Amino acid sequence: MKKALTFLTLIIILSSCKKEKTFEVNTYPQKWELVKMSGNIPNSETTGNQMLWKETYVFNADYTFTKTRIKEGTTTSASGTFDTEKMGDEKYFVLQYTSSSDLIGSCNSTALKEQLFIKSSQEIYSTWQACDGPGLDYQRVQ
Repeated sequence: MKKALTFLTLIIILSSCKKEKTFEVNTYPQKWELVKMSGNIPNSETTGNQMLWKETYVFNADYTFTKTRIKEGTTTSASGTFDTEKMGDEKYFVLQYTSSSDLIGSCNSTALKEQLFIKSSQEIYSTWQACDGPGLDYQRVQ
């Protein structure tokens, strides 16, 4: 009986462990999903359904991307090309949009360029917060 209880406990513990998804850095397509928003005001962080909008980036093997935002039931998309750039020890996605869009998170309101800090193969952050934009954190889902 004691062996059966130990075995059952072990199975429960092993099956309840959350398995982390791991992704290859240079494997495409990549889909990134907005998971957290924050502002410059303390305790302004929101996640899940509390966020003002839902947003994704899809990066393709041909170095094109699409950014899609769903806000108040309206879906908006913008697209362009991207590259990766290394600045010091940090790596960034550098996005070049094909046309002006409200989706571009940039310090320059007329720029067609956006940068995303690559923290790891599973986390990226918008650099927009450096100039009073919202803090936007994304997690890789594909």
